[in-house]
Amino acid sequence: MKNTKPNPRPTPRLFCIFQAFLILGSILSLGILLESNRILSYVLIFTSGWFTWTFIEYGMHRFLMHELIVPGKKITLFNHLEHHKSPQHLKVTFWHRVLSVSALIVSSIFAWYKGGAYPLAAGFISGFATFNLIHYVLHQRIGSYLLPHTQRAHILHHSTRPHHGYSFSTTFWDWLFNTLPPKNDVVTERMKKHYYSKEKTTSHIEKAHQAVSRQISIIAFGFLLLSTSCVPVFSDLQSARTLGSGGVEATPYYTNTGNEVSHLGFNFGVGLSESVDIRGKLDHNWYGNSEERENLTVLGIGPKISLVPNRLSFFIPAGRALGSRANETWEIHPTIFYSQPLIPERLELTVSPKWINYLCEDCGSSFATNLGLAYGKDLNKSALRIEYGRILAGGSVGQLSIGYSFNLNQGKNR
Repeated sequence: MKNTKPNPRPTPRLFCIFQAFLILGSILSLGILLESNRILSYVLIFTSGWFTWTFIEYGMHRFLMHELIVPGKKITLFNHLEHHKSPQHLKVTFWHRVLSVSALIVSSIFAWYKGGAYPLAAGFISGFATFNLIHYVLHQRIGSYLLPHTQRAHILHHSTRPHHGYSFSTTFWDWLFNTLPPKNDVVTERMKKHYYSKEKTTSHIEKAHQAVSRQISIIAFGFLLLSTSCVPVFSDLQSARTLGSGGVEATPYYTNTGNEVSHLGFNFGVGLSESVDIRGKLDHNWYGNSEERENLTVLGIGPKISLVPNRLSFFIPAGRALGSRANETWEIHPTIFYSQPLIPERLELTVSPKWINYLCEDCGSSFATNLGLAYGKDLNKSALRIEYGRILAGGSVGQLSIGYSFNLNQGKNR
């Protein structure tokens, strides 16, 4: 008798997040509780980081690229529709492989010696770094031997089941959330022919996949920097964009660190020309607890020069503390901004490495970096910004900032 049992409905997204939180939190908690057993604790915490990435991978593929919970068109959002039309066009070069394997090895070794929360970051970085390679293997014939169950689900995803088989690294989340293709679905030779086809694709598709590769590289680079450093003096809360001649921008923000330091500040920018801004900030700091609190106000200002429009710029802010200790607190921060669009003109990621020079005797210098995310209907007009930063120095304190940028005057050609 033919099986007419209907396929179960996919788990709603909020329940997906809740279940994932319970599973990932349980693995992480177990790893922390077993810290006396260093090897087992490391494996569990590392695994929780890796599983966290695989859930994000599933969620991005299902909710952003297929269910489109962020406003956008299928033909442009992540260019994912083009990938379904030409599934074989995945360019993974020698340097992609080197970057992936290096990130996995370096982050894992570093985490083993540092301990604490670093294995969690190393697991996440490793999952992220190897994702592109695993996706590439799934589109090769050897994938049927290395990852047979995952490849079967992926072939069906590209053919008769576009709303099933969202995972790349593991089929666990598809199984848990009822999006694994039914067992009685057959992968036909016609499906395989399209799936393995090496037909030449258009330059538009090639550019799309190059853009995805750049996104993967810049995010991996940012997480690698953040995994080995501590907190910078200034939050950036800006991108590589310049304001254009006559443009004026303001960004009120709040920053908090884990060592009883809070910041309330205001960033400003004025466009001098198409590619040059003057950027500055006024930042008020509270140090210590309520009984022994110390206040400090910092002023910083400097030129910002666009090197590649909206993608790469160079910023040289100089700053000092206002008050009795002013002569001891001059600093200069040469900073590079690299911005990568995730959704054109709506969602953008920025990595901003910088060299911090303390202009006082025997103060030295240090390296720092920030990783920021901006979202808005039009990033040239306004944006909600979230940023995390660390500095390559002693200690392990991180800094989290949130701010809102808006134009007081629109620059020319913006």
